Amino acid sequence: MLLSQSGEEGKRNRASLSLSLSYMVCFCFLVDQKSVVRRSKPVAGMCSRCRHGATVADMRTLTRFCYIPFYCKSWKAIMCSFCGTILKSYR
Repeated sequence: MLLSQSGEEGKRNRASLSLSLSYMVCFCFLVDQKSVVRRSKPVAGMCSRCRHGATVADMRTLTRFCYIPFYCKSWKAIMCSFCGTILKSYR
């Protein structure tokens, strides 16, 4: 009798753990951030990775929950015009 109760409790604990993990995985897919270049212009300098030209860009980061933006932040960055690497950010 004692062994069957502990086995049932173990099954319930594993079921509740898998249920809570599925909620965390689902929540991770509901929140995302998207960075968008609003405008850019060339500057003197080059990328340290690919040796192409650099640009200064006005960036906007949108944090979304279920595809609805609820936080927006604007900032400037120096980035490569060829590979898109952010070389310096001014947040």
